[in-house]
This record gives sequence, structure tokens and C-alpha cells, in this order.
Amino acid sequence: MGRWLVLYPGYAVRATLLIDKTLFSFLDTPGKYKLRAAYSSGGLSYPGNYRQLGITDKDVAGLTYPSWSGKVQTNSVWITVVPKKVLKN
Repeated sequence: MGRWLVLYPGYAVRATLLIDKTLFSFLDTPGKYKLRAAYSSGGLSYPGNYRQLGITDKDVAGLTYPSWSGKVQTNSVWITVVPKKVLKN
């Protein structure tokens, strides 16, 4: 169960993601870009998820809390990539 996180109502999870050109090659090109993402999960009740954790059908049926499944879009943000300044010695 170490890969799952219980979130009580009104709570959230936040993470910082380093965005660089190894992941996003467009960062080499100046311009304005819209970034967005999606969170998705099959949920703990999806057999592919719980079986790899060693949980049985009976274990899942006995859970006292629901697990989220679905897909949620994040808010989008605009970023502006500017030309790299060349430093002169």
C-alpha cells in the first residue's frame, strides 16, 4: 500500500516539477507556450493495481473507504521562453 496516499476531504497533494529541455525540446525555441497536465488513476479497485500490491478481491471488497479513479485536467499556465543571453568575457 506504500504507493497509495489517503487524502481526507479538503486536503491536497502538491509537487514541484523541473521543466527543462531534456523533457520538453520546445524550450530551445523562444515563444509563448501553454502547459497543462492530467492526473489519472484506475483506482485501487482496478485489478491491475491491487494485484501487483498483493491485495485480493476479498481485501478490496472489505475496504471501508473509496478509491478515486478517473482523469482530471490540471489548470493550465502560460510560460514565455526568451532567447538565451550570451555572456561576453
